[in-house]
Amino acid sequence: MKKIIIAVVIIAIVAGFSGCGTKRENDSAPVSSGEIAPLTEAQALEAIKNYCYTQDSDIIDMESSDEYTIYWDVSTNDDGQIVVLFRSYTGALIHYYIDPLTGETYVTQYVEGITDKEEKTGDTFNARNFLG
Repeated sequence: MKKIIIAVVIIAIVAGFSGCGTKRENDSAPVSSGEIAPLTEAQALEAIKNYCYTQDSDIIDMESSDEYTIYWDVSTNDDGQIVVLFRSYTGALIHYYIDPLTGETYVTQYVEGITDKEEKTGDTFNARNFLG
């Protein structure tokens, strides 16, 4: 599993370098050399999906199956963080809080009937490493 994660991170870094200095369709701000554009909600959602797929590749098959209730949602909160919600097949509501400038991400989880509120899981990563 670690080899897969390392490979994905390396690919993401290489892909990130190849995209520097260009403007991609649907980006909200132009990118110039030496400047990092903030992540868009669409990019954040893509990155979190890629992260989740590296953690559990079965999610891809579960998404296309009628047997599981899995969904994704993305929004920006009042603090300017991009929040990606993943409703897991287990019923857990997993929130990924992303700083759009740095890509730094932390994770919370809420499970009705088990936890009283959203609780940090301790998982942190950089969403930019999972783009592309």
